Amino acid sequence: NLMGLENLPTNETSALCSTDHLWDSKKSVCKECDVGFYGINCSEPCRYPNYGHECQHQCNCSKTACDNKIGCPIEILNAITESSKGDDKRRQPSENNTIVIVATLTTGFLLVIVSIIVVTKLLKRHFSRRILTTERNIDSFVVECIMREDRASSRESAVNYAPRVCYETLYSDI
Repeated sequence: NLMGLENLPTNETSALCSTDHLWDSKKSVCKECDVGFYGINCSEPCRYPNYGHECQHQCNCSKTACDNKIGCPIEILNAITESSKGDDKRRQPSENNTIVIVATLTTGFLLVIVSIIVVTKLLKRHFSRRILTTERNIDSFVVECIMREDRASSRESAVNYAPRVCYETLYSDI
């Protein structure tokens, strides 16, 4: 902390900062050089082929193409372009995945439809057999009631008693 130095002229306070540092008059402190600069008062740009923070990175392009702050902009652009080409290659399998998903869903849908049809036919067969069995049971029961009616000792008691008992018995099970 350099107290009372904020009122000194800029060139006198900057002389108090070490190499690769610059006087910040707003904060009254010495700060590191900005990216791409070095030296006393951070007055020198990085020398080719160096660039970046503390000039520690190296350009892989010509001197005219190398920027002291960001390096080789053309290389950055090429890296972005190459990266996006790689993205296209990575996207291709996802397109294949979409085809697989659609095919799987379609197959599943068709299997559900076929299953519904098969179950419906099986249930129809089962219930039609059950209906036939029930009809046979009713027919045999009716025949039995008629036979009871014929066996009755008195014609009058058979007419009054047998049909009523048969009717009540038949519909009490349903």
